[in-house]
Amino acid sequence: MAGFGLALSGGGAAGFGHIVALEALDELGARPVAIAGTSVGAMIGAAYANGMTGAEMRAHILDMVEAPFASVRTFWAARQAAGVGIFSPVPPLAAVETVLPHGLPERLEDLPIPLTVVATDLVSRESVAFTEGALRPRLAASAAIPGAFAPMELDGRYFIDGGVLNNLPYDCLPEGLVRVAIDVASEPPEPHDTPPGPLDVATGAMRIMMQALLDAKLAKDPPEVLIQPGSNRYSVFDVMKAEEIFEVAAPTREAVKREMAAILETA
Repeated sequence: MAGFGLALSGGGAAGFGHIVALEALDELGARPVAIAGTSVGAMIGAAYANGMTGAEMRAHILDMVEAPFASVRTFWAARQAAGVGIFSPVPPLAAVETVLPHGLPERLEDLPIPLTVVATDLVSRESVAFTEGALRPRLAASAAIPGAFAPMELDGRYFIDGGVLNNLPYDCLPEGLVRVAIDVASEPPEPHDTPPGPLDVATGAMRIMMQALLDAKLAKDPPEVLIQPGSNRYSVFDVMKAEEIFEVAAPTREAVKREMAAILETA
């Protein structure tokens, strides 16, 4: 067997559940030969493809949450560097620069493990799978959530979140690999105590649409391994609940080990 490929879905803060799954892979000594990711899954995939461990990612996220003012300063510096005014739409590149760890290469094709980053072309209405080019702008294109961020312009084309058309891109992995897919966006967020705001409505509508598309894809061509952490119920913007999300997703660690046992034995 040629090995396994790893697909990581979008889902905002719920994507912290991916990190628990990666910690399990690290404990098994299992590394994918290819990764495909959408939105937060693409960002986590980039860090993992560059050699960062799941434990290191957990520490990075918790450090960011525990020092929010430093993150805000980084965010505003990125906005100023982009020449964006205070009342302008949030540029996705500024958000990506805020959360990405240091040490990533400038170009997508320079990652040690091949990574496919999925975004959606707003004009042509097609899903686009990037395998080369400037890394951070493509991650920003993949994570440009409608209603939360401005579209990302690349070479005269405007891109929005890849989850609009392909939130769990296991179909973008190379042929011949066992496809291991981690989905963190299939359950609805927890009920609101108050009426949902505009961003909650926009991201909630996206989740409804993503779920319908994913259900159709799973019925036609399911991956060999599908993991759905308990983090699914958290909303896109529950970043400050990172520690709670890690705790809720903890059972994923053993689930991944069980699912991967047969694959590793065959390999």
